[in-house]
Amino acid sequence: MRDLVFDRISVVYGRTAALTDLSLRCPAGRVTCMVGPNGAGKSTALAVAAGITTAGCGRILMGSREVKWNEPVSCRSYLPQDAKFPKMLKVNEVVAFAAAITRTSETELDDALNVTGVREVFDRPIGELSGGWERRVGLAWALLQPAEVLILDEPLAGLDPETLDRVIDCLSHRAARGHTILMATHDFEAVERLRPSVAVLDRGILIARFENEPAPLRERYRVALLAASLNADVSAE
Repeated sequence: MRDLVFDRISVVYGRTAALTDLSLRCPAGRVTCMVGPNGAGKSTALAVAAGITTAGCGRILMGSREVKWNEPVSCRSYLPQDAKFPKMLKVNEVVAFAAAITRTSETELDDALNVTGVREVFDRPIGELSGGWERRVGLAWALLQPAEVLILDEPLAGLDPETLDRVIDCLSHRAARGHTILMATHDFEAVERLRPSVAVLDRGILIARFENEPAPLRERYRVALLAASLNADVSAE
């Protein structure tokens, strides 16, 4: 199994630093959650790890191997926050295509469909789905990949409680099998059930790491942001 490692990753858009010298190890067999305010750099970090966005400097490692930008890596599966599919295709066509290109087994296919519940809309075109249902189709697509490294941007957004429970169980089981899971989320209560390693980003900078600490994640997050804000004010003086 492979750790996912950010090694001094920096990304700049124009004059804006989206990420600054990000170093972070996401261990195999664990769920690592990135949390932070909007614009903190979470989606950028995940896109760099997925090979979608180019870093200005730094490296992404999977295990001991450096992964180049835009390099196809079969062990990696990525779900962007705004995953979209052709509106005229039916859900069963999207799922069948994903299963065919990934050579997914019947068991893996059934698991992904049971977790996300998308069989309920199998015969409907993507264009007729609500945003929540289209989100579930994207999650099914990501879970269909026989990948050891899952990179998921807001995979819990818009899920009903029953589906959320199934997704949490699925991610827990995959981590227990040694997979590496990196996800960005704002759902602190759901995330705490995964007992993850937590990385807090603010303005493109890693400001805190948490590992199985007893205090509620929301409170630790609030304190970390307050400390970062105070440090920034002191540095500006």
